[in-house]
Amino acid sequence: MKDIAIGIDIGGTAVKIGLVGKSGLPAEKWSFPTRTEENGRHIIDDISDSINKKISELKDREYNILGAGVGLPGFVDEDGTAHGSVNLGWTEPFNIEEVLSQKLRGLPVRACNDANAAALAEAWMGSARGYKSMMMVTLGTGIGGGIVTGGQILAGAHSCAGEIGHVCVNRDETAPCSCGRAGCLEQYASAPGLRRLIKEGLNTDMGLEEFWEKVRGGDEACTGIAKRFGSYLGYALSMAAMTVDPEIFVIGGGMSHAGQVILPFIREGYEDSVLPVCQNTPIVLAAMGNDAGIIGAAALALGNVRCTDTKI
Repeated sequence: MKDIAIGIDIGGTAVKIGLVGKSGLPAEKWSFPTRTEENGRHIIDDISDSINKKISELKDREYNILGAGVGLPGFVDEDGTAHGSVNLGWTEPFNIEEVLSQKLRGLPVRACNDANAAALAEAWMGSARGYKSMMMVTLGTGIGGGIVTGGQILAGAHSCAGEIGHVCVNRDETAPCSCGRAGCLEQYASAPGLRRLIKEGLNTDMGLEEFWEKVRGGDEACTGIAKRFGSYLGYALSMAAMTVDPEIFVIGGGMSHAGQVILPFIREGYEDSVLPVCQNTPIVLAAMGNDAGIIGAAALALGNVRCTDTKI
């Protein structure tokens, strides 16, 4: 029998699910749209229906399903309580581990924040493989982060460890962030944040792909905006370095698809802000791509332990 786990990556647009063995690679994967209407009340049922159907199809296969892991865009306590999710329409806290396990006929379920799941995947199989400690930063519609140290996800006392997107990098900012405060990193280095910098600097609604292409081509105005983006992100990384001092930073999320062009700007901002002893910490792009959430979530179930206790 082959030991496998079910990795579940719940996103605001799609739910991605995969069967992952101890090799760390999905043997099978599938997805379906996330139904966020009616406060996301259909999401858990859609997931359980899909998985139960798949399990029925696997009856004749040599699989031993150890459990399921879930990554989701929101705060998740060590006991499995999800404290709502704006992206999913969830407004009330509930224990997603208990609810989903019941709907999966008692299959053990473990849950964590989606950025933590991505960090776990990169530490296990990706760009941070072989390092004792790492920090993952996901740049997309928002900015998330996850920390793996000593083979464990560091969630923190309030499940906020690694939430670098809401570190204040500009105390002079007056426009509000989505969190209700102002000057957060997310306002400058997320996809909407960078679009805002482009609009302010160039008075145009240029797309991000075109923007980075112009940066590659040496466009001075676009390069100046890229430096501002990098200065904010690099400054935030420097504060993380002075707090948890990871061996490597991994940059993922949709914004990382721009490729290597973004890294020199982040490194310049980082080296300008951090103590010299930490200046050589590698800053690299993520390697696991769209499978990161599935793989990281499955890692929780393969270890059959909670997010703050996961050994890889």
